[in-house]
Amino acid sequence: MLRRLEQGIDLNLTHDCFSYKHFYVIYCKFWELDQDHDLVISDDDLAKYGGYALTPRTIKRVFHFAKINDPTRRGLITPGEENKMSYPDFICKSKSIATFKIE
Repeated sequence: MLRRLEQGIDLNLTHDCFSYKHFYVIYCKFWELDQDHDLVISDDDLAKYGGYALTPRTIKRVFHFAKINDPTRRGLITPGEENKMSYPDFICKSKSIATFKIE
């Protein structure tokens, strides 16, 4: 039985789960983009992703679909928050952003 466990899936090679390595890589990218370190990424911050490789239209789309259901927000978006993304929002969108193959 132990041998079968040792032959398990390497979590760093699969995209089906969220390992510590995945967390760390995504958080480092978030921290790099968040220049003022207020733990919120603006559209201007996201524009720097991949050396300014994302188009304004792409950035607008990312922010349009970036919000997750966060109970602390009570489902409300305050004025000025439309173009801001928290770390949980960034996690949810990081895979879709990464599909552009920009590093």
